Amino acid sequence: MPSRRRSDLSPQRRHPITEAIANRAYELFLARGGEHGHALDDWLKAEQEVLEDIKGHAAARTRSTVQRETNRVAQRSPWTERLRPSKAE
Repeated sequence: MPSRRRSDLSPQRRHPITEAIANRAYELFLARGGEHGHALDDWLKAEQEVLEDIKGHAAARTRSTVQRETNRVAQRSPWTERLRPSKAE
């Protein structure tokens, strides 16, 4: 009989998004009073909520990254001074 490697014996880890969906689906199950028979509905609703949350965070990060990079480039650009309106003295 072949010996099993340690990695074969340890449980497989789930992807963090799958874990978040499972946790949210369980929260929905508990919020409904633990009523069985709605597992697929809970999973699909949880999946939608988690993925929308991830997309929202990604969009916010993208916007802030673009703004930060735009500011950084504008500060170093020799054209920036030429493009700014002159101040009235």
